[in-house]
Amino acid sequence: MRYRLRLYFIFTSFVAFVCTTSIHAQELIRNRIIFQNADFNALNINSSRSKSIAEGSIEHLCDDLQLYVMEFDHNLSDAELLEMGRALNTKHVFFDRKVKQRNVPNDEKFDSSTYLSLLEIPKVWDLTTGGKMFDGQDIVAVVMDEGIEIHHPDLSKNIFVNRGEIPGDFIDNDGNGFIDDVSGFNARTNLSNHFSHKHGTWVSGILGAVGNNKIGVSGINWNIKILPITAVGTVSTVIKAYDYALRMKKLYLQSNGALGANIVVTNYSGGLENAFGSDPEYKPWCDMFDLLGAQGILSVGATTNRGYDVDSLGDMPSTCTSEFLITVTSTNDKGLFTRSAGFGIENVDLGAPGENVFNLKDGGSYFSDIGTSASTPMVAGTIALMYAVPCQSFVDLVKADMVQASRFVRDAVFDGVVKTKSLESRTKYGGYLNAYNTLLQMQEACGGTLPLGAAKLSIDRVFMNGNNLEISFNTTKIGNYAVALYDAAGKKLRFEKLNVLEGGDNLYMVKDLQLPQGVYFVNLVAENSSVSSAFYAR
Repeated sequence: MRYRLRLYFIFTSFVAFVCTTSIHAQELIRNRIIFQNADFNALNINSSRSKSIAEGSIEHLCDDLQLYVMEFDHNLSDAELLEMGRALNTKHVFFDRKVKQRNVPNDEKFDSSTYLSLLEIPKVWDLTTGGKMFDGQDIVAVVMDEGIEIHHPDLSKNIFVNRGEIPGDFIDNDGNGFIDDVSGFNARTNLSNHFSHKHGTWVSGILGAVGNNKIGVSGINWNIKILPITAVGTVSTVIKAYDYALRMKKLYLQSNGALGANIVVTNYSGGLENAFGSDPEYKPWCDMFDLLGAQGILSVGATTNRGYDVDSLGDMPSTCTSEFLITVTSTNDKGLFTRSAGFGIENVDLGAPGENVFNLKDGGSYFSDIGTSASTPMVAGTIALMYAVPCQSFVDLVKADMVQASRFVRDAVFDGVVKTKSLESRTKYGGYLNAYNTLLQMQEACGGTLPLGAAKLSIDRVFMNGNNLEISFNTTKIGNYAVALYDAAGKKLRFEKLNVLEGGDNLYMVKDLQLPQGVYFVNLVAENSSVSSAFYAR
């Protein structure tokens, strides 16, 4: 992956496209540059106009985007950066810069995970606790962070193991471009020597701490394979981490599951404030989400922990426009918007709890912390949990069209939100994550076969529209229903069957009614459930 190249800076009047005015200088890494679509043959190493020579270490970040990072043993000036663009014959060259984790320190500890009840996760556990698709394929979620304690006693059993690698032989056994990446990799060393850090351990535990093991807490997925990517702290390592996920999923598909990883979702709880995905230096970051989406991978990102409108003031990755990116803000354990979190009806999709979230800490311990960093793995964990629904038809959809399957799960998350006043003006979908509602949306992909118990029914409105009776109702279950119409004396006037194709809000019309003025009753019936409502015909 790495090689060294001797470069000559050629001082001419060339001006490359370099955007530094919007970048905070203290966040720039001036001895490391990112560049795209370089022409290495354009280097004129014999030019008499060469004023200085610098030796740099070059590494591929993403082959699909022809993206590279080069690191020097000294800092570069803005003028030297311009000359690098000229020497490489590319207009896309930028300084690398640091990214920030998206938690807010909080020393208080609480002994419960109240967010699980708000999201109705235990109701989903009645059907599945995650881990494998219905056909037995392991479900893999990528967690990107500065560090993760992969040997934490409440996490270690759920850490991904690359069966295509032989540990310690210093050989790239599976041919993915990385040596001895047995359990993910360190984005700085390219090995599996992961740093331990409380932030990444906490995030990983929310998504997939081992459940039902008589210790600690349970993640949203009791069983799952978490693929850790650590030392993610700069724009270049963010892109490199996503590229690794892309390589592993491609390898899985190309080898028919023998190598690589069945990645369905990535989680990154970090980013950059006051930055836009439309800025040239961040376009490759945004492009990664589309590349991952083309392989059936959804990505979940945290918005800022500062309470401002990211639509107006910017944030990365919030303002990336990929349909395969889900951006999350923070709520409390009642689903109310957290004041110290970003918002935006165009770029922030939904909320999830991010206050006083109790989970894993490095050192084999536990603690509570706050921030959108917690909100994000709740959504990513729910996505992974949906891939474990026990129905063959969803597996068939994944095999036939993995991109469409990922879109279906994404829409199930969006359609399942619980709408609140505090979020309707701050997020695109106006509510917070509800895992059980998301599961109900999966019924459509499963042909109504998920055994979710009796339907919860409510009739919201019944009214006459001319000679037609319109019934607006809400249900948690798809399938066969019946509508019965009675007069005030209890005489049945009409009985009709209907097939409900999706949970949530529905509308049914009983046509061509000739009703004398008076009070009537409509009864909506499903298996093991029924509800009735009175209405007045004029």
